[in-house]
Formats: sequence, C-alpha cells, structure tokens
Amino acid sequence: MKKIFYLLTVAVVWAAVQTMATASTTASATEEGEVRAKATVENMNLNGYVGSRVGNNIRKWALTALQNNPNIIEQIKYAGQSPRLDRTLWDVNNVSSEHDYTGAVVIWYGEFIGKLLTGMVMAYEVEPSEELKSTIVEIVDELQFVQKEDGYLGIYVGYSRFAQRDNWDVWSQYHIIYGLYRWYKLTGDEKAFAVGRKCLDKIVSFFQEKGDFSVGGGFEMNSAISHISALFYQETGEARYLDFASMIVDIDWDKHGGKWLANSLAGRDYYQSSLPRWESMHTLSTLGNLYEITGKEDYLNGMRQIWTSILHTDIHNDGGFTTNEAACGNPYKPGVIETCCTVSWMAYSAEVLQMTLDSRVADELERSYFNAMLGSLNADDIHVTYNTPQDGYKTGGFDGRRVPSQQDISFQYNSGSPDFNCCQANALRGMNELSDWAVLQKDNDVFINYYGPSAPETVLRSGQKVSFREETEYPRDGKIKITVEGLASPEKFNLKLRIPVWSEGTEVSINGIAVSGNIAGGQYLSLDKDEWAAGDVVEISLNMQPRFMTGDREMAEFTSVFVGPILLVLDKNTTGLSRTDVVLDANSFAGAKIADETADGGWISLTVKDKNGGDVKLIDFASAGKYDAGTPGDYYSWLNIIDAVDNIKHPLFPPSSSQPTLPCFLQDSWAP
Repeated sequence: MKKIFYLLTVAVVWAAVQTMATASTTASATEEGEVRAKATVENMNLNGYVGSRVGNNIRKWALTALQNNPNIIEQIKYAGQSPRLDRTLWDVNNVSSEHDYTGAVVIWYGEFIGKLLTGMVMAYEVEPSEELKSTIVEIVDELQFVQKEDGYLGIYVGYSRFAQRDNWDVWSQYHIIYGLYRWYKLTGDEKAFAVGRKCLDKIVSFFQEKGDFSVGGGFEMNSAISHISALFYQETGEARYLDFASMIVDIDWDKHGGKWLANSLAGRDYYQSSLPRWESMHTLSTLGNLYEITGKEDYLNGMRQIWTSILHTDIHNDGGFTTNEAACGNPYKPGVIETCCTVSWMAYSAEVLQMTLDSRVADELERSYFNAMLGSLNADDIHVTYNTPQDGYKTGGFDGRRVPSQQDISFQYNSGSPDFNCCQANALRGMNELSDWAVLQKDNDVFINYYGPSAPETVLRSGQKVSFREETEYPRDGKIKITVEGLASPEKFNLKLRIPVWSEGTEVSINGIAVSGNIAGGQYLSLDKDEWAAGDVVEISLNMQPRFMTGDREMAEFTSVFVGPILLVLDKNTTGLSRTDVVLDANSFAGAKIADETADGGWISLTVKDKNGGDVKLIDFASAGKYDAGTPGDYYSWLNIIDAVDNIKHPLFPPSSSQPTLPCFLQDSWAP
C-alpha cells in the first residue's frame, strides 16, 4: 500500500470526499470541547467466536478466581506475620499464613488481586451480570477488610514497604487502586473509592515527605503510580495528587527512570531507553492525563511519538509487543512474546486512541486483540499463555509453543493461589480491554471502532440510550450491517466509522443509499445525517483481499499473510505440515474464499495452493497451536511464499547508526 500506515498526525485532517460524508484521521486535543474521547460502552453484547470465548472466560475463570485462589487476598492480610516477606526476592520455600500455604511469593505477588479486579470491571462493561457484580463487590469488601489502618494494601513490612528495597510494592498497589477507581467510576461505589484513596494517600505522603520517587528497584514498574495519582487529581481537584504525578513524570523519569519523555521529544526510539521494558506503559499513560490537565503540547507529542516508535520497531506481525519482555528494536526477532506485554500495549494504545482519535491506532488495537490476545487464550477458555510466539515450536528454553502460563512460569506457583501468575492475573483485562476502545464519544461524535457480531450499548450526551447492532460474520466476511436501536426519539449526532487502513475500495450506505466519493482507509468516515432514529441502517463492505508482509532480518526469507486484521498461519495440527514442507504460491491467494471454522473449534481458514498445485489450509492465528490433551501444536506465521509482493506498510528500521545498544533478553530475571 502507498498509504502512510503508522505515522500519527498532529492536526485534524478533513477530506471533503462526498456530500453525505467526510473523513478525519485525528482530532486535535486542543480543540474547543472535550479533550479526551470517552469510552462509554455499557454492554457489548458480543456474539460469535469472540463472544463465545470472552463469555466463557468470564464464567469459567473470573467468577471462581477469588474462591479458588484465596491467598491473593490473604497475603495482604497477613503481611508481616512471616519474616521471610521482608526480603528483596521471592520466597521459594514455605510461606506462612493462616492456612500454611506453600510455594512462592514473588515480588509482584501483590498485583494479582488488582489485575483481577481491573479485568473484572472491564468484563462487567463488556458483559454485565449480577454474578460478576457480586464478585466485584466481594473483592472490594475484602480489600477494605485487609487494608491496614494507615491505608497500606501491600504484602511487605518495615523498610521493604513502598519498594524501598528491590521489590514491586508500589506497582502492585497501583493495580489495586486502579481497579477500585474503575469500579467507582462505573458504578459510583463510594466504598471502592475510599479504599483506593486511603491507599493512594499513604503512598503520596510517603514519597512527598521523602522528596522524590526513589525506589530500591523496579522504577519502571513502581512509577505506574503516577497514572492513578493524575486520575485522582482529575476526580478530586486536590493539588497533592497532581504534584505527585508531575514530580514523577517531570523530574523522576529523568532522575531515576528511562528519560522516556525527553528521549521521545529528541526523536529517540523507545527501545533506546535505559529502561525499555513493557511495564513502563502504565506510567507512560500519565502523559495523556497531564496533557488534559495542563494543555502542554510536549505531553501529547511525547505520548504519540512513543507509541509510533514502538509500532515501528517492536510490534510483531501478530500485534504482540516486546521480545523477551523488553523492546529491542527488532519485531522480527524470535523470542518470548509475553501476554502481559501485549495487554500493556493495548492499554497504552487505548489511551493514545482516546487522546488522538487516530483511527489507525484502533486498527492496531484490533490486530493485537484478534491475534496476539485471543491467541494467548488456551482452548479451555480459562488459562492463558505466558508466551504466544510468532512461530510456535519446541525450543531449548521455554517450551516455545502455546502452553499454559502455569507451565512456562511455574516458579510463581503458590498453593494458596494455584491458578495465578502474572499473565493469568492479566488475562481477564486482556480479553475485555476492548471496553476502552470499541465505542468512543467526544462532544457530539460517536466513534465505532469494533467490528464483529455484537450490539454495543451506550448513552449519548443527551442521556438517551442507544445501541448499534452489528450483524456480520466479520472478520470472515467484510460485510457489516449496523442497525441503530433503542433511541426513544430521533437525535442529532455524528456517527464516525473506522475505515481500516488495509481496506481499499470500501463501500458504505445509509438506509440503502450509497455514500458517494472515495472512502479512504486509515480514517474515520463521518456520516452526516440530520437525525438518527431507531431502525436506521448503515452497511459497510470492507475489502478482505489477502495481503502480504515480507519479512526482514531473521525473517528475511519469509512472508506473513493477512485477511483483514487476521494473521494466517500454517498449523501442524490442521495440516500435518511444517514450514519446511511447503512453499506456497502467492498467485493462488487472489480470489481464495475465507471459510468458517467455528464448527471445528476454530475461527476462519483460507485454502490456497502450494507451488506444485496442492491444497494447503491456513488458519487464523488465534486458533493455531491448540493445547490439546497436554500436547501443544506447532504453527508458523512466517511462511515460504513465492512471488509475494509486499503490500503492507510494516515496521521500518532506523539507520544502522541507531541500532539498539541493548539486546533482546530478559533484562530483569523473571518479571510479569
């Protein structure tokens, strides 16, 4: 494609392409009106393949997670009763508590309940139910019960508190406070807000009295607290929260951290930072809040530059982020693609989308969600992987295939929380993070970003409820029918449709009348209508023609292929073939029909020809490498394809003089 795929723009770009519709690529955050687009979904009503898997994960995992793993709460309650917890590393011996649990208490153990709570809140936005609500309320009650008198919600005692030794104590409490805050914003639960505020107040006062945000280790993790502190300022208007967030970002990022903002404004790539791990995505999200609060352009420009840099240099073909848990400037490098890393990338991308309204950010969220995130969920719809690699096959270190995280990172096992590790704790958030980007509103505009069988419900600025029922087999098919439902009376608003950058020749109609003119990809199509009423129908036809991404570096001899947002793979369980067994003919992809694989437990497939004319079935990335009866399968997303012409704008590399000084490796030993 000749379109610019990855560069974010600063200003609003309007193209008057027709009488009924206009297109925009970004919205300036300095325009009059709201600065940030709001995620306002109240129920996604997901159906089809995605709805089934997400719903199963909520019912089979979320609703029983606390009951089956009580120590994720009890470890906070009994903090200090075991002297072994006053340590710099995890305890791999017996751990004392009321129930004499055995196993490890890793330095990030305190995050588990917070990550679970955050995921539950997002799940409630996607698929609300009384069962889920009661489970969330139970967690809030439990957190209030175990909270120390001074507000502390961690697992440490003495000088180890607040990461004054090498631990992730503040990071863990950030996740707890964030989950409580999200539940308060969604439901108005004052108890949740009070518990979170009491915890945050203790952290803020500790570091403000200290004079800076210096920790014994894990700065990129622990500095995430800046994000929730900025949110609390926006909620309460209390200056101490803003002062704390600003101190971390404006001073301590340079003093103790990775100089992320300064580096980005100087044009350096994210991987060139001294701290290029994935956990920084959470403190980096503070940039959007600080721009909302202050209007300082450097915050927004830095936020965009960091996102763009990561996309260019460290997002793999499946939308996964990092190699071996850190950015390294090479998205083709084989290695571990951790589930937590992809979840953090999606979280940061959702923040960037809300701040910029660049539809291409939503394209990337879709790619990450449909491939890397759904691909991390094992076939039981309960467990997730630690590693969801580009190509899955047995390696000498980690298994190298999509085994449950409980196998790859079994060192995190604790008998009081047998299901939990960093990635399993993050699973629910990853599966339901679309609540932050599926439908957005800003001023009088409604942005539709998620396509798939669903009926997202939201509330307009006027207070009227509306839903957008999507009848489609997307991404198996590019035809999407959106029906406006639930409006009690007609209302004026601007409906903006995401037109993916990869769709050329997109067609759109309103109530059977075609939208005229060229509908460009990589932009929002703004449908100008005097009023919208219940029963109005918008129909979209996207171009799902297969596209090729030729590889580079370690993958220089191979090619990846996409249909729409879906990465296709050669799955050994499906075909019995390995990558070395087959060479595909690029010419056979044209006109090949996308098939439905849901009857066999998959999603989609495409049957093409090898160079000798034989049929070869490729399947979607999410369904590949199934963990069946304890045996994971091999799969390959980088394929041997002859006559393939690259028609995807894929990651660009900086000049050779800017090659990374740090290799892709586990920069800290074992981290979620």
